[in-house]
Amino acid sequence: DRIDDRIQLFNEMINNLEMGYSKENVQYTNICLLHFLASFKLVSQFRQIRKVEENGTVGNVVSFMKRNLDKKHYLSELAGVARLSVSHFSLLFRTKTGRAPMDYLTHLRIQRACQYLDNSSLQVNEISVEVGFEDPFHFSRVFKQVMGVSPVYYRKKPKG
Repeated sequence: DRIDDRIQLFNEMINNLEMGYSKENVQYTNICLLHFLASFKLVSQFRQIRKVEENGTVGNVVSFMKRNLDKKHYLSELAGVARLSVSHFSLLFRTKTGRAPMDYLTHLRIQRACQYLDNSSLQVNEISVEVGFEDPFHFSRVFKQVMGVSPVYYRKKPKG
C-alpha cells in the first residue's frame, strides 16, 4: 500500500538521522526526501521500485545500542547480538555504516547527550551517566572531541 510505503520511507529518514548527523546520513536523508516527494508525483514508479533494503543484522545491533546507551558494552557482546564472530561483525558493521561499531556507539551516545543538553535541565554529570559514561570528565573529553566544544558550551550556544 502506497501510504504504508510512504510512512515507512518517512520513518527511515527519521531513523537515519537518529543514527547521527554525519555528512553521509544527511545526504542519504536528502535523497530519501526526494524519493518521498517523487512518490506523490510518480506513483507508478514508486510502486515498482519501493523495495527497502533492511539492514538486518546491523540494524538489530544499532537498535540494541540505542536501547542500551546507558550500559557499558564490549565489541564481543555486540558481535554476540549479531550472532557473528567479532571480526566478521566488525567488517560487516563498518561496511554498512562507515564506522567501527564502538565508534558508532560513541557517536550515538554523544548524539543522545546533545538531545539531553538541548531538551532537559539535567546536569552534565547526570547526562554522562544517562549515555553510558561513568566518569563525567571522560564524557566531557569525548564530547569535545566529537562535537568540537564542551558540553557546557554546547548547551549555552544558540541553536537554529
